[in-house]
Amino acid sequence: MKRIYLDYAATTPLDPRVADAMYEIQKHIGNPNSVHHEGQIMRGFIDEARRNVAQIFDRAEQGVVFVSSATAANNFVLQGVVKRFKKLYAHITPEIIISAVEHASIYETARMLEREKEIVLTILPVDAQGNISIQELREKISERTALISVQWVNNETGIIQNIKEIAKIVASHKEKNQSVYPFFHTDAVQGIGHLLMQDCKGADFITISAHKIYGPTGIGVLLMPQDPLIDPILYGGGQENGWWSGTESADRIIGCAKALVEATNNQEEQMHHYATMRSYAKEKLQTEVTGISFYGNEENVSSHVISFRIPQVLRPDIALDLEGIAVSSGAACSQQSVTPSRVLQAMGVSATYAQESIRVSFGKQTTKKEIDVLVEAIVKVQKRSVA
Repeated sequence: MKRIYLDYAATTPLDPRVADAMYEIQKHIGNPNSVHHEGQIMRGFIDEARRNVAQIFDRAEQGVVFVSSATAANNFVLQGVVKRFKKLYAHITPEIIISAVEHASIYETARMLEREKEIVLTILPVDAQGNISIQELREKISERTALISVQWVNNETGIIQNIKEIAKIVASHKEKNQSVYPFFHTDAVQGIGHLLMQDCKGADFITISAHKIYGPTGIGVLLMPQDPLIDPILYGGGQENGWWSGTESADRIIGCAKALVEATNNQEEQMHHYATMRSYAKEKLQTEVTGISFYGNEENVSSHVISFRIPQVLRPDIALDLEGIAVSSGAACSQQSVTPSRVLQAMGVSATYAQESIRVSFGKQTTKKEIDVLVEAIVKVQKRSVA
């Protein structure tokens, strides 16, 4: 059986151009923190990668921090901002505002900080289409709000939040109150490479993951503002300008930067491909799958993801895996859990309906023929379930 992979939102294959760039680095030896010639050659490779990422996002080079993953970046920004705020304002318990549909690395970190009484946590609900209320966010910001973290594109549904508008609201609040707080952070992992880069540039902090854009695993980026007011949460040798200690993985950093460059090049062409695949898939599914329903407003969903419910088919991701097709029931980070999706339930979906739902995500390699096979398999699985 030739398997079909339709779970690109979980991870993507390594782009050959990225692999080639990493291979060239692997020919060299040297710790980039060593003062000798070999070490400084490696340092030069990392410096160039940092410049390339900084140029893409119009950031200063010192605002590009390479970390071990997007989860690490998200933990760093939440915990680090809170640590610094508490040093500056010891008499105030800082507030963090997040949405109810954030990635687990934001949601669980925020809940942990709340449990340990480090913060006051405000969780913004979403409507049936998965969107927060911009007006409610505006009303919730207070003098003790240290950080607002809202995901750009949801990893389970593909639903897009209005990051540009949130950035404007936060900037306006700062100007009106002559304050550096709150900072605005967005987990941009699912948006990079699928939406126009400039739409997220207004955020203070931006989280990026390489393996979602045909780069290597084990490397992420946190983009920081010029005056970040954040404390490290990892201590040691003071690498990454003191922000993230530990010997840098030069080949992964070069691979990450190369993947970002390639994600920027021909972006409109790639977005057109995703949109074509999604439109084709939705039309086929609507025509052939009984009672199917889709999540999200069509105009407000990233084209690389389609999320839907297949009535009377419990855990369709497992059923389709047996048919040779890799899809997901939700976030890959919690894929082993049988708990219904927190994200879908936040949108008002029942626990039963959530367990009848799947996420299909497209990549650069996805073809219409693969989608045809997917739809045929879904029809087969559904008929077997209701027989």
